[in-house]
Amino acid sequence: MNWESANKQQLLQIALSEDCDFSYKYEALRELQSRWTQDMLTDVVVMYGKGYMPREIAEYLGVKAEQIGGIISKYGLRRV
Repeated sequence: MNWESANKQQLLQIALSEDCDFSYKYEALRELQSRWTQDMLTDVVVMYGKGYMPREIAEYLGVKAEQIGGIISKYGLRRV
């Protein structure tokens, strides 16, 4: 299954279904956890602006530091 193309409702249905294999449930939950929310993006902007390092932000949000670096580059964030 292509987990990235599944929508949130489909992933939740797999994760909560008693008929699904445990490995599918695990992968569905991993995909849900890895998706960015607006709140996470706000946290990156605020924390980066306050001087936190990408590694520290990543630890706080439970994601990889490379993802934080990508967000910083994508949105052209700068420290003032």
